[in-house]
Amino acid sequence: MLFFVSLGNRAVRRYSKRIQDSVGNVAQVVSEIITAHRIIKVFGGHATEQVRFGKVNDYTRKQELKLAIINSLVSPFVQILVGLSLGMIIYVAAQGMFLDAPMKAGEFMAFFFAFAGLKKKRSHFCLREPRTMYCRGTGKQR
Repeated sequence: MLFFVSLGNRAVRRYSKRIQDSVGNVAQVVSEIITAHRIIKVFGGHATEQVRFGKVNDYTRKQELKLAIINSLVSPFVQILVGLSLGMIIYVAAQGMFLDAPMKAGEFMAFFFAFAGLKKKRSHFCLREPRTMYCRGTGKQR
């Protein structure tokens, strides 16, 4: 399970980096075309620049599609694994396998809400600034 998730995360990071680079290339090509439009007109480079822009834009589109495929494969798998593990934990708690008797309704609800409160997202505790991260209550900068 962990292997598949880490493999998927690596692929997402790889394609995200490629997309960032290709968007930068698109911006560079557009900037060159805009700043040198007179030169392009004079020397008849319209077709050449159109092909160049098409290639860069096509590469970006392909990378976006690959990223969408990876996300569509990894995300449901992770959700299923998380659901199964939560179901197993709740089943074990409800059956009282590690206790003398099964839990009562109130004990089960207390366990369930305590379990749900264990994992809070980091975004609830930290403020993300452009270049730094300040965590509430700690006074620390990450």
